[in-house]
Amino acid sequence: ENGAEVPEVDRAAVVDRAFGYALNDIRWLALPWRAAEPDVELRLATRIERDGVVSERVEALLEGDLYRLHVSPETGEIRGWEWKPSALPEDREPLEFSWEAWTEVGGVKWSTERRQVGGTQRIVFSTLEAPREVPESEFGEL
Repeated sequence: ENGAEVPEVDRAAVVDRAFGYALNDIRWLALPWRAAEPDVELRLATRIERDGVVSERVEALLEGDLYRLHVSPETGEIRGWEWKPSALPEDREPLEFSWEAWTEVGGVKWSTERRQVGGTQRIVFSTLEAPREVPESEFGEL
């Protein structure tokens, strides 16, 4: 952990924490693909309008969290989402984020910036790569 070997007694907890981080990162970066998997409940909810732009709102229930994706009917790109984590109290409104700064990497379009609507949170994916092969050196010694 942080470059140091983890004592065997603590390894399961470290692996569980790392797995949780990986799941969270997958949701934030690659939700369009994750939402297409069979264990995710999807439903078309409504059309919405934000700043004069119409989007389809698609709801995805993923591991207890509710995502309302704002999808362009013309391009299929996600313009933003409302996110209601299961840990958020029932009476709290979902957090809303716009998806911005689109770029193409490895033939796939990615939103590299997520901005909280009406808030200050900003998530930036500054380094995206899509190598065709991963060098053996990336794996270290197994």
